[in-house]
Amino acid sequence: LGEIEETDPVFAQSPAAGIEEGDITDWDTAFSWGDHSLEEYLTGETDPLFTGWDRSEGILITEDQITDLQEYLLEETQTLADVLAQGNEGGGLQVKHIADPTDLQDAATKHYVDALIDALLARIMALEEALDIDDPDDPDDPDDPDDPEVIYGDGVTDIDSNEYITVIIGDQEWMAENLNVTRDAAGNDITRFCYNDDMENCDFYGGLYTWSTVMNQENSSKENPSGVQGICPDGWHVPSDAEWTQMVSYLMDKYEWINNWNDVDGLGNKLKSCRQVNSPLGGDCDTTEHPRWDAHEIHFGTDDVGLSMLPGGSRCGTGECIEEDYGFWWSSTQRSDTEAWNRTMGNNLGSIYRGFNYKDSGFSLRCLRDAAQ
Repeated sequence: LGEIEETDPVFAQSPAAGIEEGDITDWDTAFSWGDHSLEEYLTGETDPLFTGWDRSEGILITEDQITDLQEYLLEETQTLADVLAQGNEGGGLQVKHIADPTDLQDAATKHYVDALIDALLARIMALEEALDIDDPDDPDDPDDPDDPEVIYGDGVTDIDSNEYITVIIGDQEWMAENLNVTRDAAGNDITRFCYNDDMENCDFYGGLYTWSTVMNQENSSKENPSGVQGICPDGWHVPSDAEWTQMVSYLMDKYEWINNWNDVDGLGNKLKSCRQVNSPLGGDCDTTEHPRWDAHEIHFGTDDVGLSMLPGGSRCGTGECIEEDYGFWWSSTQRSDTEAWNRTMGNNLGSIYRGFNYKDSGFSLRCLRDAAQ
């Protein structure tokens, strides 16, 4: 066969054969061998695992980062007609926080409008005050022509030299105190009773008289004016039932007061003197000194027109019954041979009550000035 030459390459063992991880100290050389397992070379994934983002914080993307807008709008194309076409339900939503409208088409919140109204009203009030303009619709305006006011008359002096304050209510002038005389205008003695037979009470609350004494031998009258002087001073007369009604009706119509016994703002409380035990009005009104009304939980006098009605009590024909918390005032009008019409007020009543009683009862009297001739 002749001489044959070896042509296969001679196998030489790799210099890395048998080298283990711990034997490698020169990693650059190791890298040239293709082993990337240790040192600065990664053996596992070290990037953080992506799990999403917190949508409440949002993601900031600028316009420059968007390269393909495709069908998205670059300008507002919706019109007011488009909005109105959707109806007025708004999906249960409301327009809010339009705090400072400036253009004609801007909406405004209720808060904005209310604040504007308040500012305008404050400005109007300031101008009214500066110009001294009265508001006739303001119930708290002291110059309101519809507010109740006390209009004093010229007063009167009786035969016993007692002086009385008088007040004008409508076209009537009334005594603002209960009559307290022991003689008629001609100087004749008459019978006067005092509450609880205590003479001092006549000084505080006036005298108590039977109906026949009040009439001083004159006949019953239901006319307006009554034309009955009775025991009143000259130029004055005993009010008829009709004249009492006239006064009450005038006040109810003018001030829209209600004559209701359980109404704390009733006409009776408006006419009472404010002098009362524990009056919530305080000052001179809150007093235990006579003359005054006894305390009550809800009813108290305010004396809105100055009539200052006070409780003179009463004296029954037998002389035995007394009512310290009530006032009774005679009229010139009889109801029957034994009874006459009167007006009643009590510390527990908000009204002035039209009633009748026996003529021999002892009641108070308020006189009316005669009409000018």
